[in-house]
Amino acid sequence: MESEVEIGEKILTSSFEKSFLGTFPSKVDSKGRMNIPASFRDIIAAYYRDELAITTSFEDPDGRFLIAFPLPVLAERLERLRKLMAKDESIRSLFEQYAGAVRVLVDSQGRIVIPRSLREGKLSNHLMVVGRLDHFIIWDVSYYEEINSRRKEKIPEVKESLKDSGNFDLII
Repeated sequence: MESEVEIGEKILTSSFEKSFLGTFPSKVDSKGRMNIPASFRDIIAAYYRDELAITTSFEDPDGRFLIAFPLPVLAERLERLRKLMAKDESIRSLFEQYAGAVRVLVDSQGRIVIPRSLREGKLSNHLMVVGRLDHFIIWDVSYYEEINSRRKEKIPEVKESLKDSGNFDLII
C-alpha cells in the first residue's frame, strides 16, 4: 500500500508532466500558422490528441493576446463556470468568453492556424508564447513587452505582500 506522500509525489509528477512552462518567441506565417514550442507540442501530442481551443481573454477582449487550452481543460473550466452561472447570472459573460473558443488542430509540423478573426488587426506576426501550467498564452510580442514592463514595476509591491503573508520563499 502506498503512503500519502508517495501518492502526493506521483500526482505532482503527473501534473508537472502535463504543465506548459516557459516563454518562447514565435511567428505567424503568411497562412496564419504559428509554430508551437516543441515542449508544448510534446505535451499536446501525449495527453490531448493534438487538439486545442483558442479564445480571447476576459481581461483583454480586444485580442492582443489569446489563450490556448487543451480541449479537456477548457471543458472542465466551462463546466465549473456553468455551475457558478446557475448561482450567479453575472458569470454569464465570462462563460460566453470561454465558450466562444475556436477549435484548432496541431498539424504534423507542430503548427496551428490562428483563425483570421482572432489575429487580424490584433496580433502582429511576432508572438511570444508563454506557458501557464494547464494552458498557454499567445501574446503579440509588443503587448507582451509592455505588460512585462508593468509587472517589473510591481515587483517591490509583490515582494512586500508575499513577505507579509509569510510566503517570501516563493520569490525566486
